[in-house]
Amino acid sequence: MNMDFSSVFTATNNIFFIVIALCLVFGIMRGEIGRGQLVSSLPGVAISLGILGTFYGIFVGLMGFDEAHISESIPELLRGMKTAFATSLAGMSTSIILKFYYSWSDDKSVKASNDPVTSLRRIEDAIVSCFKSDEEYSLVSQVKLIRQELIDSRRETKQAFKEFADEFSKIASASLVDELQKVVNDFNAMLNELVSESFKELSSAMISLNDWQQQYRISIEENQENLKDSYSKMKQLHDTFENVVDRLVQLDGTFESIDQSLTAISVSGAELDEHTKAIASQNMLLESAIKSVRDMGQEASKVVPEISAKMNKIVNEIQVLQTETNDFVGRTTEELSDGFKQLSTEVQNHTKAIEKSLEEELTKSLNSLAGSLSALSGKFASDYLPLTEKLRDVLSIAEGGNGRMG
Repeated sequence: MNMDFSSVFTATNNIFFIVIALCLVFGIMRGEIGRGQLVSSLPGVAISLGILGTFYGIFVGLMGFDEAHISESIPELLRGMKTAFATSLAGMSTSIILKFYYSWSDDKSVKASNDPVTSLRRIEDAIVSCFKSDEEYSLVSQVKLIRQELIDSRRETKQAFKEFADEFSKIASASLVDELQKVVNDFNAMLNELVSESFKELSSAMISLNDWQQQYRISIEENQENLKDSYSKMKQLHDTFENVVDRLVQLDGTFESIDQSLTAISVSGAELDEHTKAIASQNMLLESAIKSVRDMGQEASKVVPEISAKMNKIVNEIQVLQTETNDFVGRTTEELSDGFKQLSTEVQNHTKAIEKSLEEELTKSLNSLAGSLSALSGKFASDYLPLTEKLRDVLSIAEGGNGRMG
């Protein structure tokens, strides 16, 4: 794995490194020349600087975290984590080196001493100075301070991570709600567009149906006028037939008078002459009646075919109009049914597609969030586990030394 250490040496990190390095150099230089309280406290100062750098790195990482741009904020957070771990490692390493150096220097000075009494006094002074509980820089006080600082730092770190998790969860939830709102808005717009188009088609179909109804009404009115005209002509024909019947009745009376005249022909020549004149007049009347009947028959023969033709035409027009009406109603019903079926199918398909894409996006987001949190938790656990073990060892050593003193 390629590890790039150049990103660790930033301006802020270099300040912490320089101060910790000065503690290391100053402690090594003054460690052999009768260490005072300041020199003895340098390991604790180095640890405090490391802890300070740790919280500073976490603070900088969280301050640079932008909820609206999570992906762009991750590098800033990681840089803060690098600062935290780098300064912590530098401070603890410096403290361990100084403590080992002080121990080695003490062992060396003990071996080099030729005066046992002086050596014993020096050891006694060192032990007293280290374990005096009333002094600020004694070993017990420093261990207690370190333990308290570690407890506080652990509590603050836990609180910071809890706040970070809560904030990260809120950000993720807000982003998810925004995406869901966008998807719902797009779905509503698409549904409104589909419904609008369907209603436009339905409106045009209703307009066509209204136009057809108007045309049908006009055709019915024309047929009514034709029926009225036919009725009037039929009435005229009826009147003509009644006139013919009346003329035939008159003709029957004329025939009866002729018969009476023929029976009385033997009365006298004068009466015969009169009867002849009457017959002549009756013949004239008969001729006129026959002529009237012939004229009426001719007129009836002209009117009846015309009426029959018009009736047949009206019946045919009504049949054609009924057929067209049935076809148009069936076609319109079929088109409306197909349109609603197509609209229902399209809405169902769009709904399924949107639900599927939404489910996939939610699954991806949740998987990515779970992976990021798992990796981040694993990284913190793996980095802080050695530090916790070492601090536990230090506390065990300090408590063991305090128990031996008691």
